[in-house]
Amino acid sequence: LVWADGMQDWAPLEEVPELTGIVRSLPPELPPITTRDRLASLPPAGPWRRFFARTIDFWVLSLPTGFLVARMLAAYSPGFALWIQSPGSTVAFGWLVAPIVLAVEALVFAVFGTTLGKGLLGVKVTTSGAGRVSGLEYLKRQVGVYWYALGTGFPLASLFTMARQYGHLKAGRPTW
Repeated sequence: LVWADGMQDWAPLEEVPELTGIVRSLPPELPPITTRDRLASLPPAGPWRRFFARTIDFWVLSLPTGFLVARMLAAYSPGFALWIQSPGSTVAFGWLVAPIVLAVEALVFAVFGTTLGKGLLGVKVTTSGAGRVSGLEYLKRQVGVYWYALGTGFPLASLFTMARQYGHLKAGRPTW
């Protein structure tokens, strides 16, 4: 509705002859913002937020997963039950369980759409086109995380792979 001096009442814009040119030059209404557009406009999560989200996820999931795997193996093999009590075996067992923990994380992501660490720190995992990542895609991503980010869990290899991924993030390139 518009009004100007000399008009008795408010009138619709298209009924005022002096303003009909304005009506024709108005752009169409903006399309609604989609979830994809909203996700694409989010700034990338910084390296430290991603690191701490990964750390929270790994520790929260590795404790119960390691316990359950050790419990099942001990029930199946008395030799394992003796081995796990020997010095240094827990480090080796933790290294062997790491891929299982990453697979459990993919399952959690597939079921809930996020993980505890990512949810707490506001890290969104999307495809390059800002779409939702499927459970299978997330599992494939976890394989890349295992090799290219965690260096299979070996401390020295992990140091170098994490430093490389940090460099990719700082340069704005995609990472595992």
